[in-house]
Amino acid sequence: SVDLKSLEGGENSPERKTLQLLERITRAAKKSQQLCQRVLLTFTLSLNLGCSYSVLALESDPVALLGNLVGHSLAKMEAQKRASGQRDGARQCCSADFALAKKLVAVFGIPDDRVANFLFHMAMDAIRGNAVASGAGILEVWDLALELCPDPSLLGNLLLRARVHDLRTLSSNPKALSVEVELCVRAHSCFLEACSMEGISRVLHRCHRLTPCLVAGRHFSLLVSLLTGMARYSEMAYVFDLLLQNHHFELLFQRGMDKVPYLRVALLDYLKHRASTDPDLYSMLTLNFNMHREIAESLELTALTKMKKLVTDGPMAWSPQEQRALETVLQDLADAAESYVKAECLLRAQSCGRKAQLVALQLRYFASQLVLINLEPSAAMTQVARHPNFFEAHIVAEAYGLQGWHSAALFSRVLLDGDWGYLADFCSVCELTSQHAHELALRYQNEAAGNAKCRDALEKLLERLPCVLSRLQLAQRLGFARLASQTLEAHPYLRDYLDQRT
Repeated sequence: SVDLKSLEGGENSPERKTLQLLERITRAAKKSQQLCQRVLLTFTLSLNLGCSYSVLALESDPVALLGNLVGHSLAKMEAQKRASGQRDGARQCCSADFALAKKLVAVFGIPDDRVANFLFHMAMDAIRGNAVASGAGILEVWDLALELCPDPSLLGNLLLRARVHDLRTLSSNPKALSVEVELCVRAHSCFLEACSMEGISRVLHRCHRLTPCLVAGRHFSLLVSLLTGMARYSEMAYVFDLLLQNHHFELLFQRGMDKVPYLRVALLDYLKHRASTDPDLYSMLTLNFNMHREIAESLELTALTKMKKLVTDGPMAWSPQEQRALETVLQDLADAAESYVKAECLLRAQSCGRKAQLVALQLRYFASQLVLINLEPSAAMTQVARHPNFFEAHIVAEAYGLQGWHSAALFSRVLLDGDWGYLADFCSVCELTSQHAHELALRYQNEAAGNAKCRDALEKLLERLPCVLSRLQLAQRLGFARLASQTLEAHPYLRDYLDQRT
């Protein structure tokens, strides 16, 4: 527990040799094991404290030894904090000392109630601001202090008993209210460590009685300290309500609150389940907690739920209310896409963007009552294949994640309807591939083999196929003699290729 390498004389120092000898004696001892452990621990303690072993050995009260060790450790922590300005490093230096203190409690058999009383008095001095420098830091290492207490619920009970019974006397006393808040927080941590549900329930009841006093005195900073210190956000959701009603909700977004465990998740859950929540609160939450992904997920879920609700009770009625609902969905999806981009979730941002484009397209066709949203995949494929505008069909297909829709759309719009402008739009975005041509040829053979108009359109389309080999093969397979002859004349090397194949 003590850094023996730092002892004067190093490996060969008298203290080092004495410590090694005591350790060997302790391991060898049988009936005197407990006595040897006490001697070894007292000597180790003297090295830690930098004082004489004989002075500590004459101390008859082990709690006094515990107080010396804890006080020395806290004073050392404060000195290191002032020197380095880093709280984490200063706290780390206490860990070994508190481990030694825990061993002291066990070896000397200090009763649970005495340990609890010792920690209680240190905590009360620190809470009330009466502690000297050597004890003021006990609250900063409270989790380490609780490890000294075999039964933390005893300490929790002592802290609860220290409360003021008549809360009405506190509303005009900020200092007393601050003490009450700290007592609740520290008692709760004790009961939580002891897994005492009864104790936790008592603290929560105390918090419920304390909050009206804090609100009446407009001590909203203390109310926030109580909420975050307890960290029971589900059971204390009423505190969120009080802060919102009294226009102090922004206190939850102040500097440093992003480091409070679980607070941002609790805030998001609270805002998500309040239909009347000011949208600006979401912006504040995003800005202060960097919760872009969580906000985006919430907005996306809300938008999709609203969109599905439009067809829950049957077909759309195409009413002004539904149009306004779609406009809200569009805004939510656009905001979700923006938040996903900020969270660097680019694929999800792209998905939301595509859905937003689909909703915008639905609003464009709202007057004509053309259904584009909430379609089954088969219905979406049919709609895409028949839609006269390629770019709009592309939006619908992307939103539904349709695969292989190009061939169906080209067959319907170009081969059957003769819309060559559709093909031009298609080629401006996509390349006409051999796969497209083979799929169109197969559809023609299966669905329109006797349609002369479709046959001529397919031959004309194949003339635009960049792959001349596929063009020749399909022309020969489908009996397009003119196209096959033209292709061979324009590309004589294909004859050599065909001769090699035969």
